[in-house]
Amino acid sequence: MILIMAEPSVPGSGWTLRQKALRTRLEELPMVRLAFLMFGLVGSVLAGIAIVIVLAVPTWAANAMSLIPLGVGIAVALAAPLSFLVARGILSAGRPTM
Repeated sequence: MILIMAEPSVPGSGWTLRQKALRTRLEELPMVRLAFLMFGLVGSVLAGIAIVIVLAVPTWAANAMSLIPLGVGIAVALAAPLSFLVARGILSAGRPTM
């Protein structure tokens, strides 16, 4: 729960800027929550793809003990920005356009 206290608008206090910054952070909160949820899904899918690729290539399968963790690490690193892109796409698809 976020408590927003009403403070009198004093000229030069910058309170309106603080209000705008807080409002912007509150508007982005659903996207961040959805992105964390999507991170688990996208990361799992990309890690599975990396494991299958390593095991499917015969020369890589011989070194699977070192290449699988490398592939999973790369997949997790790629999953972070992809999950934010997917979350932004999902949320923008639900908003009406004018």
